[in-house]
Amino acid sequence: MKIAKPRRQKNVKPKNQKIMKKLVCFLAIVMISASASLAQTTIKGKVTSKKDGKPIEGAVIKAKEKTNLTATSDEQGNYTIVVPSEVKNLYVSSKGMKSQTVGIDGRTTINVSMYVPKTSVKNITKSDSKKEKKGAD
Repeated sequence: MKIAKPRRQKNVKPKNQKIMKKLVCFLAIVMISASASLAQTTIKGKVTSKKDGKPIEGAVIKAKEKTNLTATSDEQGNYTIVVPSEVKNLYVSSKGMKSQTVGIDGRTTINVSMYVPKTSVKNITKSDSKKEKKGAD
């Protein structure tokens, strides 16, 4: 009596190989997604006064597209901020200074010169004199 050997189909892979292939594909997709979302840039720079070139301490540097990412300049005006690659602009502000939006444009060093905005003394005087005239009546 002959014992028949089970035939193995050539195109069918064992179950374990199918599972492994799916697992490898899944892990590859996860790794690519994770690396894309973790692509970050460290930007350093100095914030100074346009008038005299002195450093500005306490200037706030924000990632414009991600407002929760901020840095503050130290007493020498230096700052460092780490931003995701999708951030294209920094917003720089300081008390009494004109706020600015600065394009990153692939740079890793961005120095910012800030200035005090011009205010019209006439406008201030006019608004104060109107108050005085109204109170005098």
